Amino acid sequence: MFTGYQKVKLKRDLPQKKLSKGAIGTIITVHKESDRWEYEVGFSAQKNLLRMWQSSDLDFTQTAILHENDFERIFDEYQVVKLKRDLPQKNLTAGITGTVALVCDSCDPEKLWSYEVEFADENGISLTWLDDDDPESSPTVTLYGSDIEAV
Repeated sequence: MFTGYQKVKLKRDLPQKKLSKGAIGTIITVHKESDRWEYEVGFSAQKNLLRMWQSSDLDFTQTAILHENDFERIFDEYQVVKLKRDLPQKNLTAGITGTVALVCDSCDPEKLWSYEVEFADENGISLTWLDDDDPESSPTVTLYGSDIEAV
């Protein structure tokens, strides 16, 4: 179940509302209708998606009643998340927790947002080591919303 004021993106077009797949909204209210949850999501006509995504302003130009399969959550920077699948190339296993270090616009239209996530051990030592011989190495791992979940 999602809670209020979380940022979400549409997984499909809503032509009756003139909203396209990938539109960014904010959950306003949550209630149970029969046996499933319904979410009132507010959308803004604002063109700058990054500014709207970062904004706490609740000035919505339209709303839509949606269900969980209609949208996916957008994570915030510094949010603690859990890895949903093994990443053997990085020696990371499903269930490990990390911190979102950066939220990025993805080049893949099917995956609107990507996340740079840092994983560390109980002593705060990064589990994704920097390689001095590789200028492309990073202490973070690039992941998508389908790879992580909120803790």
